[in-house]
Amino acid sequence: MKKRVMHDLEIAELSAVTSPAQIHAKAMIAKSVTKQKDDVLSFDTFEAACEHLRKTGLAGTEAMTAARHAYPSLFTKLQSRDHTETDDEADVKKAREGRARQAQIDVLVTSTALGKRISRTEAVRLVHKSNPELFED
Repeated sequence: MKKRVMHDLEIAELSAVTSPAQIHAKAMIAKSVTKQKDDVLSFDTFEAACEHLRKTGLAGTEAMTAARHAYPSLFTKLQSRDHTETDDEADVKKAREGRARQAQIDVLVTSTALGKRISRTEAVRLVHKSNPELFED
């Protein structure tokens, strides 16, 4: 494979990162995100602290980790909040309940069909008649 050499290159911006993407890249000088004690920032919420750290250049999970260490009281306050179920969580819960109900129906139908030596179709009818609550939405 032939190497490609770039000529007449103009660099518009350089940014230091804590985790370089290139294997052999090295950071010679890195700017710290943390503030000095006399220059401490205060935030009302943990989310605000995370957002500030994201704006300084940290990735989402790095910002959350840094905020958790820098503002433990905000993190504790966040953890003590009552959880409000999101639409996505409700959908997942409903799907899991549906799969569990379907598995329960399948076990009943199979055991009924084998036990009474009838077809699965007839077993579904019998299970539906004896357990109508399993078939309701």
